[in-house]
Amino acid sequence: MSAIVIVEGGTNSGPAVREAFARLYVALGLKGRMPRTRAAGSRNEAFKDFEDALAKGEAVLLLVDSEHAPTGGPWEHVKQHDKWQRPNRAEDEHLQFMVRSTEAWLLRDHAALRSHFGPKIQTGGLPSAPERLAPQETASALSHAVRATPKAGYDKGRDTFPILGKLDPARLETEPWAKRFLDRLRGL
Repeated sequence: MSAIVIVEGGTNSGPAVREAFARLYVALGLKGRMPRTRAAGSRNEAFKDFEDALAKGEAVLLLVDSEHAPTGGPWEHVKQHDKWQRPNRAEDEHLQFMVRSTEAWLLRDHAALRSHFGPKIQTGGLPSAPERLAPQETASALSHAVRATPKAGYDKGRDTFPILGKLDPARLETEPWAKRFLDRLRGL
């Protein structure tokens, strides 16, 4: 049985989500033992899907935006901010965060951004620690950096998953929560 990574968001672009994560898994060296990725919709829908998969005994991880700077362990964080209770079979390793949003991961890899948006992207002003910024701040920084490119702005639905599929895991690992997720994937 292969592991499942349940991801918040992406229900309108399920194939793009699966392809982007598959490329990330290959870049991570997981070819031949890659987990399946399921785009679940809202945070609460993702959590419900996670609970259901866990209850069925599936090997499953839940990957969501933390939205806020994580405080304490992952389950304490979502209990405080989302009112989620840790399911009986869940361990800390089952809950993984994109801190604070997907865009924070994208901002970690300027080469992936340049590959997607072209040479006119202005990476010089991008934040060096995007995981410390609120989600709207990372999206705004990204939009500002790409304003002179042919795409003329960042569109979450259009741009997120094509960029995510180009990310270099080594660049992501500079952020502790991303490293935690990648290490967990390697251990599956």
